Amino acid sequence: MFNKEKSIPEEQLHCPYISNYGFVIDYTFASRLFHFLARMYKDAATLPPGYEEEYEYLLKSASKLKIWQMGVPSKLNENYFNNLKSIKIDPNLIKYLSNINCPNAFDVNKYLNKPSDDDKTVQHRYDQAYIAVNENGEYRVFEGYPYRHTEKVFVEDTTKWEEDHYGKEHHPYVWNGKFNKYWSSASGRGAYVNKECLPAVYQNMSWDDDPKAM
Repeated sequence: MFNKEKSIPEEQLHCPYISNYGFVIDYTFASRLFHFLARMYKDAATLPPGYEEEYEYLLKSASKLKIWQMGVPSKLNENYFNNLKSIKIDPNLIKYLSNINCPNAFDVNKYLNKPSDDDKTVQHRYDQAYIAVNENGEYRVFEGYPYRHTEKVFVEDTTKWEEDHYGKEHHPYVWNGKFNKYWSSASGRGAYVNKECLPAVYQNMSWDDDPKAM
């Protein structure tokens, strides 16, 4: 049971996320995090197994949060993001973002103050259900608009042993050269649904198709 008399640091008393505006800590956080992570992309391939996946996840999350925030009409947002237009971006970085299916949050002109139905990247509809098909053919239903994700597949290498920081031996996990491609929204990887139970309009969907509202 929570003890009200227990000393709690002031910073733990309030959630740093400000709903409806996409601000975490303040209105510069998402942009700073995205720019900081994006400029480390050349080092991503040198990370230990599993860490590259974590890096890509954080980069995509920061990108989506920044894009969502740019879609919120606000003079504060407009002034801040317009000042970022002058930043020169490495073309190879833009290519890297495309390769990992990460929205290009550097494109201020595309996203600033444009939360329209025509721009699905900005239009986060948490009150709407969507259906999409993973690369393996699985149909998934999502609460909120989902995005494509690509992650490396790691398998246990039973021919090798390693020690963890506790001194315990274990088989390491290594990349098997394959990728797992799936859809995911803010609510997770969605719920599996048998396509035979769906209306005909959804029957012929594939991984290449955009999610459809239900």
